[in-house]
Amino acid sequence: MPWINLGRGRYQDLAGNGKVRSFATPKGYRAPATFDGWVLYEHKRSHRCFLGDPFSPSTPAIEVPCHCERTCRQDVLVCGESDVLRTGCEYNPNTSSPLRKIIVCSSQLVVALFDICSLIKIGWFRPGTTKIQPATLSWSNTPFTWYQDPQGHDWSIIYEDIAFHRGKIFALSSRENLFTYELVLGKTRLSQTCSTSRVEHVIKEGPGGAAMVNTRYVQRHLVTSSDKQKLLMVRWSVPCQMDRVKFNHCWAMDLQVFEADLQKGRWSEVKDLGSQVLVVGQTSSRALVVAGSSERSFRGNCVFLLGDNCPKLCYAVPSYCVYDMISGEASLVSLSRGRGRTNFSKMSWFFPSE
Repeated sequence: MPWINLGRGRYQDLAGNGKVRSFATPKGYRAPATFDGWVLYEHKRSHRCFLGDPFSPSTPAIEVPCHCERTCRQDVLVCGESDVLRTGCEYNPNTSSPLRKIIVCSSQLVVALFDICSLIKIGWFRPGTTKIQPATLSWSNTPFTWYQDPQGHDWSIIYEDIAFHRGKIFALSSRENLFTYELVLGKTRLSQTCSTSRVEHVIKEGPGGAAMVNTRYVQRHLVTSSDKQKLLMVRWSVPCQMDRVKFNHCWAMDLQVFEADLQKGRWSEVKDLGSQVLVVGQTSSRALVVAGSSERSFRGNCVFLLGDNCPKLCYAVPSYCVYDMISGEASLVSLSRGRGRTNFSKMSWFFPSE
């Protein structure tokens, strides 16, 4: 079952009674963020960052080229610096950019999606087996020319999400185009960078109804199906009028799931998820099978979203949303009654390996 990272070392388990959990952080470190089943540990003095699995001590930690910045709301921004943004060999905080998502593809490859306002889009990094000095750590990036749209649209394509599927990185644009990146590792183990073998524009237009008329807020996520065979896109939106009225525990939203047909280069809508549950968010997403589960609140054919992914609609209450694919209704579940949003950092999904 997934957990929700509430920030400040607290996690809420969706199984059972929704118990708030915590686990020990290594001495001298803080744990400001999570990505999928990894915790990002920041050393308090050096500010060097490592990805670790708290439930698998034998799994080696991965040092990653990033640092953490605190906002005035006490949210944490995980930022990275690309090799094209470096000034000599010195770290320059003025040229670092927020990272939206980090994916550990393997022990030899880590990929990140940068913020939409960053000078680069996707970065990748090869973990080292020897001790690396902080100044040598950086993300390799894709040249701008590879982002030019063959259909003649604006050169500055915005990527909303990335996913690792069948050995490739898939990137979803705000126009619901799909790109693939095949990455090859450097020839030597000491190489900290990768080179691209191919970038392909595999789906060149969005599915029907992609115009999103009369919507205030739209988000899109990529997630691999539970059997690892299909790549899915979840698109959800809230009508304009919804942010002007107070809604109850069941409210209307538009949510659709599409499967990427990579052979025909198009999206096809998925109406029934069967026993699957899609848990989607900005930092990580996963498809789970819940057949035979005793958890009534965690049933199949549903999509789980985090409430603060749409801050104007969660009314300052930490929450998650369950969208029923059959009824088309969304239920908002509060995690803590009577406590303001200011008591929580930005939430994210966490998938423990235990």
